[in-house]
Amino acid sequence: MKKFFMFITASLCTLMLHAQWTADSLSNLKVKDGSGTEEVVPLQATTDDGYTYISWFESNGGNYKLMMQLLDKEGNKLWGDDGLTVSTHPTGSALYVYDL
Repeated sequence: MKKFFMFITASLCTLMLHAQWTADSLSNLKVKDGSGTEEVVPLQATTDDGYTYISWFESNGGNYKLMMQLLDKEGNKLWGDDGLTVSTHPTGSALYVYDL
């Protein structure tokens, strides 16, 4: 009986959940995909109120710069199509251990 009750409870909970973005892999949200640039080492963090911060390193011409984007609960970009530049300090390599 306990297993049946847990199954019904879990089933009802999943019916009430709302996905933020589409499950269609052909229409995934491109946070950044620039021509002639390389975007590497992405990290994301979601806040308690549903906003998602995404950071990545972008290379253009051999130097990496740290970029960031903020998405609302529906996945809309809040900081323009290119995001914000956090750091343009010249560097020939990206950091591979950093935290958001």
